[in-house]
Amino acid sequence: MIISDTEYWKARIDLNEKYFGESSGMHEKYLEEYQENEEDILEGLKKLWEDYYDERKNNLKDLISYAEKLYDKEIDSLEANIKQIEEKRDTEKKYWQGRIDAIGDEIDALEDANDERERAIDLQQKQWNLQKAMHQRVMLINIYVRHYSNIVKESNYIG
Repeated sequence: MIISDTEYWKARIDLNEKYFGESSGMHEKYLEEYQENEEDILEGLKKLWEDYYDERKNNLKDLISYAEKLYDKEIDSLEANIKQIEEKRDTEKKYWQGRIDAIGDEIDALEDANDERERAIDLQQKQWNLQKAMHQRVMLINIYVRHYSNIVKESNYIG
């Protein structure tokens, strides 16, 4: 049967008390051996506890290291996701900016065409007014010519 370190040191304490302790009746005779055994036992227990705490400390360091690796991996993953989202946002922003620019260009073209139409309408209006004025002038000239002709005819009959 294999015993644990704890059981070993407990058994040594019990044996030291049984054979060298005060209840053994041999305490004074074997006091030096009792104290040496007790020091050896205490050193052994101290070493056992130090080993135990060193193992626990190493386990905690391993756990912390593992947690840091998981944390770093998660951060890397999140940063990659952020980069993808930013790239998608930039692509969409460029797309929509292109659409906005195209609509702006279309609006500018429509405004230019509208201005051109207004100039054409204004020119047509001026041409119509010119033709109207020329027609009225011709009419007035005809009226004056007839009137003058009538005056001339009348003056010929009198004379």
